[in-house]
Amino acid sequence: LPKLLIGFNSLHPPQLFCFHTTVLSEGFTLRVHTVGICGTDISFWKKCAIGDCVMKEPMVLGHEASGTVAGLGARVKGFSVGDRVAIEPGVSCQLFFYPLKLWWS
Repeated sequence: LPKLLIGFNSLHPPQLFCFHTTVLSEGFTLRVHTVGICGTDISFWKKCAIGDCVMKEPMVLGHEASGTVAGLGARVKGFSVGDRVAIEPGVSCQLFFYPLKLWWS
């Protein structure tokens, strides 16, 4: 499933990124339909920063999303392709390296 993203940074106009992903055995891919834009996103868009956090690379804005499950990893239970879901990527499952280090995605 190809992905298209628009990234912003302070040095360039918005850029379009296209990439392909592989479904991890413990995860799934999401065909995003809707993304919420919050105050954090507006601050990054207008100032390329929020507080002490300064944008250093292109950043994809929006993080509260809803969509349809497009692909499932072999070990995923409780979801099916076509299920409608909402995500908050700031909430961690606490099972993998990055969430355990509080580097949530």
